[in-house]
Amino acid sequence: MAERNLSYQELSEVLGRRAKALGTRPLDLSERQLKRLANGQVKSLPTPLTRRVLEAEFGHPIEELLKPAVAVASRSLPVADRSLEMAAQASAGYTMWQGVDELSVSALLGQLGQLAQEYVHGEMTPVADGFSVVRETAIELLPRAGALHRHLYLIASVSSAMLAHAAGNLGDLARAPAHAHAALRFAELGQLPGVGAWALAVLALQQEWSGSPRQSLIFAQQARSYLGSSVESVAVWLSAIEARAYARLGNRPAVNDALQQADRERHAISQLAASEYGVDQFGGILSFGEAKQHYYAGTALRRIGEMDHARIRASAAIAAYETGPAHERSYGDETLARLDLAIAYVLGGDPDLDAADVALQPVTQLPEALLLPVLQGHLGELTAALSCPRMIGSRQAIQLRDTAMALSSMCTPHPTQITR
Repeated sequence: MAERNLSYQELSEVLGRRAKALGTRPLDLSERQLKRLANGQVKSLPTPLTRRVLEAEFGHPIEELLKPAVAVASRSLPVADRSLEMAAQASAGYTMWQGVDELSVSALLGQLGQLAQEYVHGEMTPVADGFSVVRETAIELLPRAGALHRHLYLIASVSSAMLAHAAGNLGDLARAPAHAHAALRFAELGQLPGVGAWALAVLALQQEWSGSPRQSLIFAQQARSYLGSSVESVAVWLSAIEARAYARLGNRPAVNDALQQADRERHAISQLAASEYGVDQFGGILSFGEAKQHYYAGTALRRIGEMDHARIRASAAIAAYETGPAHERSYGDETLARLDLAIAYVLGGDPDLDAADVALQPVTQLPEALLLPVLQGHLGELTAALSCPRMIGSRQAIQLRDTAMALSSMCTPHPTQITR
């Protein structure tokens, strides 16, 4: 592109003509996507269709065309690791050469599982871009899928649901429903009730933490209807979301009922293996483990004034994340559990600001890239707790409040980053 001195608009037109000449469907690369390729903001190779068009237009293998981009995206890795990463990306593309077979589907499922694991402890935007690439690859393969079509619908549906989840975490709730609805359509076509329920659970969660508990409960009920008799961890997640929504409404009995229901559903899924066509098989963000269940319960209990029980559940969540497998340690949920713990210490019958400070310290040490907009709600609640009348005149409360406000100001939304 630099050699030809083309603008992004001109390059888009050139690639469009090349795609037409190759007899493929329109490439449909936005200016933003072209900029990401040109500026090195990529984590993985483009989709097979994009690779084919770029290679045909510029006359070089995609690995050669993206060498600078891959180098920039991996600049924090040692040289040997960067070489291995590039080689792995190339190999993943080679598995698609023969069209759709068990090997190519297995490769995509493997990529999806890896992204689900990276989502909980890596930077959000590159992982979300990876979901977008996997989804587009699955869609391109669908017309030739044959007996493997259901697996490709699974991949497309899960990837779309994950884009909805990421959009919310990055502060762009307006785009989340479009991704969730795409996930529902793919789930319907593939007869995947668990995935469809998971997509609706994403919307239920986002409505809850954005302050619309009644709408959250509506989405949760829709998700339960979609799930039907399937037994998956999304059922536990839905009960946990309902507990938080009822807590916002001040409905203490409903909160306790929902938490008990979550425990019953946890026991039920523990007796079964993960379904081949469900989300639990991927792990990471796509499963609802006990650590996350403790964290949700802590939030719900705190909001109905059960500070002692809230501290117990938040502490259990933190301990589970600290002692569990590193690849399953969700920095976002662990951070929110620490904020719940800090708030519960502030609002307890006997406020303990020293303990609140200890709970908050790991949050202050997070890299700015991991301070997502989804943290702002809890940070706002902590700020409010530290501003209540009984905190007046406390120098320590003022210092903690200033820290919470500073952290919140760093949780900058990124609304333009998840659009595909």
